[in-house]
Amino acid sequence: MKPMEKNFLINDFFIDQNEVKGIDEEAYRHLENVRETIDTFSHIFHSCFYVIDYYKKNFFHVSDNNTYFEGHSADEIREMGYDFYFKYVPEEEIKMLVEINKVGFSFFNRLPDSEKPYYFISYNFHIRKDGYKMLVNHKLTPLKFYNGRIWLALCAFSPAASNQIGRVYLRRHDSPDVNYYSLQNKKWEQFSFTRLSDLEKRVFLCAIRGASLKETASEVFRSEAWVKKTRNKLLEMLDAHNFLEATHLALQYKLL
Repeated sequence: MKPMEKNFLINDFFIDQNEVKGIDEEAYRHLENVRETIDTFSHIFHSCFYVIDYYKKNFFHVSDNNTYFEGHSADEIREMGYDFYFKYVPEEEIKMLVEINKVGFSFFNRLPDSEKPYYFISYNFHIRKDGYKMLVNHKLTPLKFYNGRIWLALCAFSPAASNQIGRVYLRRHDSPDVNYYSLQNKKWEQFSFTRLSDLEKRVFLCAIRGASLKETASEVFRSEAWVKKTRNKLLEMLDAHNFLEATHLALQYKLL
């Protein structure tokens, strides 16, 4: 990728719709507890957390997790900033990330200010690692606002629950309503997840433990035929290829 092309794309990640101005260094001196809190998250969650700074146009903080960073330390990734994406994300998917960034901010800015802190956006893309491509799920949610714009955004990498790139959705964290962005049709579509019954949740929880069809039927006091029918219904609802994928998606979508 030519330097001019790369610079153009970096600028696309920091667009006018979320331009942040006028933050002084005094404001940054009050953020040390943010770093400490995020590092504490990384002690107990498998995700890798980092923070985008939309004022300085770099990474404010990166937690340690070598799973995603091709042997680089957290400090090295923080120094790279957005160069990390250009070095380790396939070029065609960089263009996808730029598109998601643009449409995501366009949608987000139409929300009432009182609603914005409760939303997050999620999507899948590849990171090149050790000669192969690892599909990750990436989530982003506002962490700090300044004059109504996102100043700092908390982001998390985790293993993708699906084998599809994209799968872009934006939603309020406590709502079943989902805004799904179609990369093919270039538009947002809205749908709602059906709330799971207690029995359906128990079927998923059995799967997380690796329970067989027979063991699940015994635990939920239903027939194996009922469990199989329920699993097929949940597969269809989540557009999953198998029940392991469906289980990971249910966790990722916060349905359990």
